[in-house]
Amino acid sequence: MSSYRGSQGDEVGLAYEAVETMLTGNASVTGFVGDKVFADLAPDDTPYPFVVYSLSTSTDLYVIGGVRVWSDVEILAKVYIRGTTYEPLRPIVRALDEAFSSSTVTTTGGQVMSARRIRQYAAVEEYESGQLRALGGYYKFF
Repeated sequence: MSSYRGSQGDEVGLAYEAVETMLTGNASVTGFVGDKVFADLAPDDTPYPFVVYSLSTSTDLYVIGGVRVWSDVEILAKVYIRGTTYEPLRPIVRALDEAFSSSTVTTTGGQVMSARRIRQYAAVEEYESGQLRALGGYYKFF
């Protein structure tokens, strides 16, 4: 996610706004998860599958005089499901990829030029006598 708002910018907030718009505005994503797209944490009683996104890291670029002119923001987006295999998650993750890579979103204070996956993510853990699986990726917003 890029922003030229100077040292008072809220690039992470703009990235969150962009992610929400990209995912909830994509028919493929909403076809799989409906409106179950959450920043940072899903409510305990959310039915599966659902998407959670959060800040992974951000890197600022400063110029002479200490003015921030650019921020690269990296977001981790994950789809969760209860089950013993990742297979049901794969088409949803493909929809996430498509939503991020095919969108340019104008936010309140800036414009997202592009978002690309830079690393994949997969995790499994024991949860309430079953398995909770997450599949997704780290997306860099330029």
